[in-house]
Amino acid sequence: MPASAIAVELVEIAKHFEPVTAVDKISLKVGVGDTVLFSTHYLEEAHEHADRVVLVASGRVLADGTPAEIKVAAGTRRTVRFRLLRGEPEKFRLPPGVTAMQVDGNWVTLRSTDADATLWSLYGARDAIADVTVADASLQEAFFRLV
Repeated sequence: MPASAIAVELVEIAKHFEPVTAVDKISLKVGVGDTVLFSTHYLEEAHEHADRVVLVASGRVLADGTPAEIKVAAGTRRTVRFRLLRGEPEKFRLPPGVTAMQVDGNWVTLRSTDADATLWSLYGARDAIADVTVADASLQEAFFRLV
């Protein structure tokens, strides 16, 4: 018997092909070990609800794994974002781990391979920056890097 047929016999699969807003309702009806298979264009919802994601474009599988595994495979980076109160944003191109910088008005976004090191390096400029946030790359960003 092919492996896919065995998997279908061992695990009850509920198929859902509408926007994922109903996933919470479905999860109330399935038990531990059951699988819910859904298709969505909303990658944020896939990231939030799925333990495993398969990204498909033009009929081709781009990636298959956990959201974290997919983001690493795509080479996405975490971002450190802050509001510049004074000074020139150019001095923030050099912190450890920074691979790219984007400036939008007085907001600076740093893409980093090591967000912790980047964040700690900003401590000396703490009187010149405010509203610091650190964020993971999105699954959507990973998708566009893989296409």
